[in-house]
Amino acid sequence: MLIGVSLDRMDNNELKRFVKTHDIRYPVALDSKYEAAQKYGVRGTPISFLIDGDRKVVGMAQGPRQWDSDSAKRLIRSHLR
Repeated sequence: MLIGVSLDRMDNNELKRFVKTHDIRYPVALDSKYEAAQKYGVRGTPISFLIDGDRKVVGMAQGPRQWDSDSAKRLIRSHLR
């Protein structure tokens, strides 16, 4: 599952409008107080976390990535149950 997290300073209604305007088709959570960002040590964006079936963070990538590449697909598959 893919979940986006917005760190922007906006309210839920603004986020909903952004998601609709940009036709984003996956869930997006709002973390404008940086609570999750601090918990997971986020220092910049974009950042990606790979979370396994036990809800453990098993990987992290800072910066843009090619998540549709063969190597990324292999990495993700290796953590699927």
